[in-house]
Amino acid sequence: MITFNWIEKQMAYLTSRLGIYRIGSQDNFFFEPTPGFYGFICQGTTACLNEAIGILATHIEARYVPIIEDWKGPENPLISDDYDWNEDKQPPGLIRYPGSGRSRIEINITNKHSPLIMGAILAHELTHHFLDSKGIRLSDEEENEKLTDLATSYIGLGKLTLNGYDPISWTQRNKSGYMDL
Repeated sequence: MITFNWIEKQMAYLTSRLGIYRIGSQDNFFFEPTPGFYGFICQGTTACLNEAIGILATHIEARYVPIIEDWKGPENPLISDDYDWNEDKQPPGLIRYPGSGRSRIEINITNKHSPLIMGAILAHELTHHFLDSKGIRLSDEEENEKLTDLATSYIGLGKLTLNGYDPISWTQRNKSGYMDL
């Protein structure tokens, strides 16, 4: 459970490891996601996502830019009437570290055209990459995921994360009719 005390403790931890981060950035500290940025990232191509993550990496002054891998799965599960949403257990995003300072990001194709969620995934996975480059990783996976979400704000990508928490819902047509997900 995330409490004020947990947040305070994690912020102290991040400060102890990163120092006062980007002290000179002032008004330009937070990345300002625009409708144009969201439209760009939900075009459905990994080329656009790689360009977008490059923009975000430049904003946070990351030394290296992770690579977004090509989509896996059906080309567009949103229009596929036989896609089993209940069986899709893949996380929204996944990062792998093939070498020091390098990372590769896989994004679940079901998020392909959800701009707010896509922005949050990019911010979260890039923050994993950034923290790893600084040797910051908690051994407990769940705690590490929470720390990473909090750290998106610490490094200036918090607006993307917050916007990705907007509630979404959709209806899927199946053989017996429609079902809300």
